[in-house]
Amino acid sequence: MFASAAAQTAASSSAWRRLARLRAEGLVDRITLPQAGRTRVWFPTPYVVQLASEWREMLCRTTSAGDGSEVQSGLAAGGR
Repeated sequence: MFASAAAQTAASSSAWRRLARLRAEGLVDRITLPQAGRTRVWFPTPYVVQLASEWREMLCRTTSAGDGSEVQSGLAAGGR
């Protein structure tokens, strides 16, 4: 089922408000791509990247085999 144009606009506006609030708090920033129809790209600030790197779930677990099992162990750590 496809959402109506009004519903899509409301969802987009809601997402923009959330991102604007995060930007005001210094957690995300954005750039505008002039050659991509002025598309905005949102990204985490260095503070958030550093903070997230300290989360146990974000630690990379590698194996000596390098067979992709580190992805599985990462998913297991997240409870999924």
